[in-house]
Amino acid sequence: MRISTSQMFNVSTSGMSSQQAEMARLQQQMAAGKRILTAADDPVAASAAMVEQQSITQIDQYQRNIDSASHRINLAESTLSQIGDVAQSARTLLVNAGDAVLSASDRASIATQLSEHLKTMLALANSQDGNGRFLFSGYQDATAPYSQTPTGATYVGDSGQPVLQVGSRRYIETSNAGAQIFEAAPTGNGTFATTISDPAASPAVTNGGTGLIDNGKVLNAAGYTGQTYIIKFNAGGSTYDVIQRTGGVETTLSSGNAYGSGNAIQLAGGAIETSISGAPVSGDRFVVAPSSTQNMFTTLQSAINALNSWTPGALPSTVYTDAMRLAQTNLDQATDTVLTVRTSIGARLSELDTLKSSNDGVKIQHTQRMSDLQDLDYAQAASDLTHDQLAMQAAQQSFVRISNLSLFNFLG
Repeated sequence: MRISTSQMFNVSTSGMSSQQAEMARLQQQMAAGKRILTAADDPVAASAAMVEQQSITQIDQYQRNIDSASHRINLAESTLSQIGDVAQSARTLLVNAGDAVLSASDRASIATQLSEHLKTMLALANSQDGNGRFLFSGYQDATAPYSQTPTGATYVGDSGQPVLQVGSRRYIETSNAGAQIFEAAPTGNGTFATTISDPAASPAVTNGGTGLIDNGKVLNAAGYTGQTYIIKFNAGGSTYDVIQRTGGVETTLSSGNAYGSGNAIQLAGGAIETSISGAPVSGDRFVVAPSSTQNMFTTLQSAINALNSWTPGALPSTVYTDAMRLAQTNLDQATDTVLTVRTSIGARLSELDTLKSSNDGVKIQHTQRMSDLQDLDYAQAASDLTHDQLAMQAAQQSFVRISNLSLFNFLG
């Protein structure tokens, strides 16, 4: 086959151009440290590397969400810790206020201190995060959850718990609503509450004796189904009747029971028990009713109102003493509720730490897999480049020799 001079030049030039292109590609790979510069270099590996990169990007977002959630939850935990401290200080004041022989100025001083504690607790309950969002408003986090009222405070948030995704299948609550923290505390002992006097009677009854009732206890939780009982005294306070009130209708269950100060009085078929001490008088009533819920701000305000309104002689001292007992009991329940929420918050913070560590481990695996797919083997690349350089030099030298094989070089 006859090879023309132009064909010889074209073939040689094309070969050297291919060699130069391959050398340029190797140089680009070595400069970037990547084996795959475009998807065309290895379509299968490029696709797999893209999947790994997407996984890494998603994990990075989870880690940012974890940091954001941790910040908000830590802020809530710190705030609730401060509220707990203030509540403990308030309880100490209530214990001191329980002595009915305090002077009017002493009661006024304690009421003033409790008022300041109440303001502090409300300010903490209305705390915001770094973005100006309220911590305890639920989904209504653009609105302050509490506003102070003459009876304590009113909650205007909702019961929602905002969440963030912190894992492929894990969403975590970033806050607790005030409805769960401050509104859900039960009154009394958590199952039933006891009070002296009976404002719900017709006509209302204010006790005149010195009888006081304790918080009571539950002997058989299944046996008490939420009935309201009245312990009514007769015969100068030496006997009492047990009355059940249902829907405003009173039914006497037993009568003429002998009274002994401090003796146990069992109700609901022995499911619950309470005791009364002191000297009740005829007509005195003591109420045992199922627990309700009361926010801790109302509890403090009730104690403040009792301190400010009670005057020796105007009402029996037992009314004041019982008000202080109820305030202490209900504040204890509210403090326990806050502590329960803090325990839940602590568990979430611990889980976030675990998730962050786990995500770091998974990210390392994805990063390693992506490196295996696209990172360059420098030793192999350097060897290939040296080989191509030698081939290029040989092609150039052979082209010089072949280009001189023209017949015209030998004529003349």
